[in-house]
Amino acid sequence: MVLVLIVSMMVNLAAILAIIILYLRQNRLFQMEENMHANTENIENLLTAFLVEMKEDNGRLKAALVEKADVGQISKEEGAAALSAEEKERVLPENSRENFLLLQALRLKGQGNTVEQIAKVMGRGKTEIELLIKMNE
Repeated sequence: MVLVLIVSMMVNLAAILAIIILYLRQNRLFQMEENMHANTENIENLLTAFLVEMKEDNGRLKAALVEKADVGQISKEEGAAALSAEEKERVLPENSRENFLLLQALRLKGQGNTVEQIAKVMGRGKTEIELLIKMNE
């Protein structure tokens, strides 16, 4: 009888301990959920503020472009000069290493490789390869 009583007490203590552990875990889960909601609200507020700022910047840019268009437009000669200057900038890089990288990237692109594959083969970043190809197309 005493043995049954001791076993019963041990089982009760184990059950109480398990209940306490589960209660603590649940409280931590609720706290994490509250933190997540607070972080989500902060992110939403930041994105909203950023969007408003972008809209204001776009409005200012639009107004500046309209004002510039009213003041005067670029003549065809100036536009042609700007185009030829831009084409001169697109000439192959002077550095032989850069030239080699460009040629290798263009060769791999010509073989039908994707930008990711080219970047992996050349040991460069994906964005770097994209820019290299776009600047020299």
